[in-house]
Amino acid sequence: MEDKELIFLHSIKDGLASLNKDATLLDKNLTFFPIHLLSVGLEPDKKGQARNVMISPYDLGEEQRAFHNTYTQIYAQVPTELTTEQMATLAMCLPEINQHVAIGHFGIQYNESKMYFKYILLLSEGEKDAYKKVAEILEILVFTLDIIEPTLDMITNGMAFTEILENANFTA
Repeated sequence: MEDKELIFLHSIKDGLASLNKDATLLDKNLTFFPIHLLSVGLEPDKKGQARNVMISPYDLGEEQRAFHNTYTQIYAQVPTELTTEQMATLAMCLPEINQHVAIGHFGIQYNESKMYFKYILLLSEGEKDAYKKVAEILEILVFTLDIIEPTLDMITNGMAFTEILENANFTA
């Protein structure tokens, strides 16, 4: 399975490169990561903070392999670090935020004090233009991150939960 994972990630990397997207393959045999990852740089946020997404095959076992599918996890941490109080406010806001997300969902990675985005994309094994689907998801992700950024700013500025819900605007 590992060779297939590397071949798959290389094909996504090469395809994204043809679209001028910078990507780095992180081979689990050469890094401390337990799985193979493809790290893709996204446009910086409005504050100029770098944004990055990790792409990895998501193995669901024999049943997945029997149908020749590749579940692909797309995972991004939002670069803003949160305090315990801000994470509590964000936890109350997440249902409202996730209600306005077209794909995937946001959550909180408590051990790193950060918000994350996660989406699982189903691709057929050997799909020639899989990178195009990944690129579309990355475009939607950047758009989504830009839309929720003002709400995250309200949270980091200490605004109360009820005020955030009154002032949040989840449209472009």
